[in-house]
Amino acid sequence: MIIPHRLGGRLGGRLGGRLGTVTAALATSLVLGVVPTSSALVSLSSAAAEEDSIEILVTADDPALDQPGVSVEGDVGFGWVLATATSVAADAIGVTEVAPSTDRRAWPNGALELASDPLFGDQWHLENTGQGGGTPDADIDIVDAWAETTGSSDEVIAVIDSGIDLDHPDLVDRLWINVDEIPGNNMDDDGNGYVDDRNGWDMVSPEDPIPQDDLGHGTAVAGAAVASLNGVGVAGVAPNATVMPIRACPDRSCSIADVVRGIDYAVANGATIINLSLGTAGFPPPLPLAAAIDATEQAGILVVAAAGNSGANIDTSPYYPASFPNDNVVAVAATDRNDQPAVFGTGSTNFGDTSVDLAAPGRRIVTTVIGGWGEASGTSFAAPLVAGTAALIRSEAPTLKPEQVKTVIEETVDELPALAGLVATEGRLNAGRAVTSVAENQPPNAVARATPDLGWAPLTVSLDGGASSDPDGSIKAWAWETPGGNTAGESASTSIESVGVHDIELTVTDNLGATSSDVVTVLVGTDFVDTRASIFRLDIAWMSARGITLGCNPPANDRFCPDGNLTRGQLAAFLARALDLPPSTTDHFTDDDDSIFEDDINRLADAGITRGCNPPANDRFCPEDRVNRGQLSAMLRRSSL
Repeated sequence: MIIPHRLGGRLGGRLGGRLGTVTAALATSLVLGVVPTSSALVSLSSAAAEEDSIEILVTADDPALDQPGVSVEGDVGFGWVLATATSVAADAIGVTEVAPSTDRRAWPNGALELASDPLFGDQWHLENTGQGGGTPDADIDIVDAWAETTGSSDEVIAVIDSGIDLDHPDLVDRLWINVDEIPGNNMDDDGNGYVDDRNGWDMVSPEDPIPQDDLGHGTAVAGAAVASLNGVGVAGVAPNATVMPIRACPDRSCSIADVVRGIDYAVANGATIINLSLGTAGFPPPLPLAAAIDATEQAGILVVAAAGNSGANIDTSPYYPASFPNDNVVAVAATDRNDQPAVFGTGSTNFGDTSVDLAAPGRRIVTTVIGGWGEASGTSFAAPLVAGTAALIRSEAPTLKPEQVKTVIEETVDELPALAGLVATEGRLNAGRAVTSVAENQPPNAVARATPDLGWAPLTVSLDGGASSDPDGSIKAWAWETPGGNTAGESASTSIESVGVHDIELTVTDNLGATSSDVVTVLVGTDFVDTRASIFRLDIAWMSARGITLGCNPPANDRFCPDGNLTRGQLAAFLARALDLPPSTTDHFTDDDDSIFEDDINRLADAGITRGCNPPANDRFCPEDRVNRGQLSAMLRRSSL
């Protein structure tokens, strides 16, 4: 459900920012997907609403922005702008506080709620020895992962949330630093549109470069992902990764506009992973948020989203962004210390055997809180465990694409009977197995085959990568780079139009993202009109493809004259081109000055392949004489063919 932001008489406040406030009932709620009361859903056509204006999101080129009663407040990114509309203007557009216009021209600036329950505390989720009545090994095996890597600062997890406690001892060394920005000089040094954004940005307060958390949710999310291994407090999954704090949630509700702005900032400023422990229930999905997620996919950024805490099947009752079908989105449910679907004081984990990819520990997760440490429960805190694992994987294999990282995570889960039919993988995150599988993964073996590999233009070639193999997994993708264009699949075809020697490259990718390549060469010759009945047609095509012959009737050169006699000058040309002999600066013979093959003849003489035709003087070559078989033998021997 999209939760309305009401403006009332507050329009004279902040321009360019999030102008609305949530209803009091929703501001105090800790549960995901709360349905507002009927009073909160009152239509703009009602008497109570006529005095108000609402926030709407509109595409930047929409004519609705030009009508009376609509004021543009600012750009939110990805082609959408935030505007305010009077009740009359909103009625004209057809948008209400809780629903988009019928033709999708505008979208209400509703709210995404933070997916959390209260904070409590111990770190069974990293290494479960049975503490607190838990089941031993019902954890993510982080010790095994850390034997390979504790992460890299190059991996930047953008936490778009309520901000972060910027002075927290477990987070201060993990903060993203905009090295091109000089703090405190009131200037946009790097020209990214944000003044003094040294450590991220506060989207709730558009002029505020300090994304300080005063709610606690974002701090808890960040700690679960990246808290330092510094001998103090707790440890995050990727304790050497970097966190980019982006404040978009002043309370339990987060403006769609602010979240979209936050995603735009993360994409533009180098985030490699985005954690979204927030969401909204209902259908259709917010189109501005969908556009932002699409942009992250195009930018090659992995998005990890909490599945929500209302016990809903989000296959049938979608929850966004977790329900978006993008290949770069990982939706995460929550389990408890006994590997059971997590139940919280005010709800339970959402699920969906299509929409939710996997589960991760999410009940009573020890993490950072403002000014200290505590426990947190909810899918909000399962998601950053996956985000941290993704950072560890990318630290080992930084070239992996988001969908490949997602595949690694999905294929290395611990399958659990309790999750059968609830999540797509039927499993819970195992960071140790995921990271180890990448670190120890052997590359696949690519074998490319092309049939035919010799012919005439245009040549249709069948491609086969079926002989490729993987010693410790399986091949998941075959990509072909050909002169006729790129194609994919274990079997494929291409058409080569141009004469020449062409390399076709096959790149195979295994189930854990490792790749290898193989090249097969295809020769495409000229289809000489007078060779089609010759038993030597393929041999002539081979010579043509390699540039050894250009034909026998310049300038058309559409004939080869296969039954014609070969002159010594023609043989010189064939050999010089076949051997790729360098140009000559010496005029060796007196009788070839008028021959089109003079340079070829001199190149052969430089190489010692020919010694002339009139011993002992050998000052002539006799370019128009026919080649006898003895002369051919001598030249071939000297050329070492």
